[in-house]
Amino acid sequence: MTSLSLNPSITLLFLSMLSLLSLTTHATAPIHLNEVCANTTFSSNSTYQSNLNSLLSSLSSNATHSLEFYNTTSGENTSNPVYGLFLCRGDVTPQLCQECVAAAVKEITKKCSREKVAVIWYDECMLRYSNRSFFSTVDEKPKFALLNTQNITEQDRFNKLLAKSMNETAAQASNAPIGSKSLEPKK
Repeated sequence: MTSLSLNPSITLLFLSMLSLLSLTTHATAPIHLNEVCANTTFSSNSTYQSNLNSLLSSLSSNATHSLEFYNTTSGENTSNPVYGLFLCRGDVTPQLCQECVAAAVKEITKKCSREKVAVIWYDECMLRYSNRSFFSTVDEKPKFALLNTQNITEQDRFNKLLAKSMNETAAQASNAPIGSKSLEPKK
């Protein structure tokens, strides 16, 4: 029986390459959850359509600049402005955010092709546009909720744990530096 003797640096290089391969993940498509298309339509080849196309192009192109949130208006000096935004989950990579916004633009133009108001949700991002400004306002509609359908056997214990966790998270968030994604308290 012969023994195989490898140079330690080759062995280290081989193991490093294997560990890097195990860390790489294959990109998966963004996960579509839902969309709402309002029942207000516009005509094809209208000013609104042109403004909407411009807005969606702007949203898609700005998702490439490592932005997690972006809002803009197209045609604000016309009688048919379009207001829109995208928001990516804070823990997604810039590349996944970009892919999600691109998928959202593509899907919303298919599913809500003539609607003046639409929103589309993905697990990783959401995209919204409207013929009225909704920036810096709280809108309760359109909305989409994900519900937990599992049973909680100890409701009181669950509620106490939930309250404790929410209070601790709120305290950490209030002490975090402005713009921080981390919930570590200020030092």
